[in-house]
Amino acid sequence: MTELPFRLKTLEPLPGALDIIRYLGKLEEPVADIDTLCDELSLSDRGFSKAIRRLVTKGYVQMVGDQVYRLTDQGRTAAEELAAYDAHAPEETETEDQYVQRKLIVAIPEKPVAKQLTNVFIGFEAADADAELDSDAQMVLRVSAIHGQIDGDEMLDLGNEPAYNTFTLIPDAYTKLRLRVEAYQLNPNDDGIETCGGLYIDIDINNAGDGGDYKAYSTSVKLLHV
Repeated sequence: MTELPFRLKTLEPLPGALDIIRYLGKLEEPVADIDTLCDELSLSDRGFSKAIRRLVTKGYVQMVGDQVYRLTDQGRTAAEELAAYDAHAPEETETEDQYVQRKLIVAIPEKPVAKQLTNVFIGFEAADADAELDSDAQMVLRVSAIHGQIDGDEMLDLGNEPAYNTFTLIPDAYTKLRLRVEAYQLNPNDDGIETCGGLYIDIDINNAGDGGDYKAYSTSVKLLHV
């Protein structure tokens, strides 16, 4: 099998839906609660709610207890189809000069305050001399949070200079939150989307006082050379 069945392709635009099927399908007993699924798949509460609602409506998953979900027979079949697709999907070929490395940066207060709006700055460092782009790259920054509310996807036109977007985060009243940042690039050659990379950040939440100084986190991601 080299192509995903059409009925599963319709789930692809909804982040987390196929991952939930994959995860449950790998369990000996395909049952898990909300906390386990969110933690294992790094899904936000909002993202999980959207994905699980679609899966239940389409008959892939059913609720079997308080916040506990199980694959249906249809869901088991879908998990098998996904496993076969993942095992036989053709590997992408890359030439050495097709991609360049770029630093993805996240700046966030050291300990953001619960229930208070906090600005989070997410973007890229300037390009090194050997990684300069010939034209702007159209990037998509996808951001989600566990135990917090944050903006979803935002576009960013990236040249060789530093560039960033400002996201608004409201931490929930917990002791920690997990921030997930993923970078994608629109491919100008085939209208596809390149997965560039990303990072997870576990951050303490302050239930009183202020958020403290900003702290920067970074990782290298792979950009298509344009």
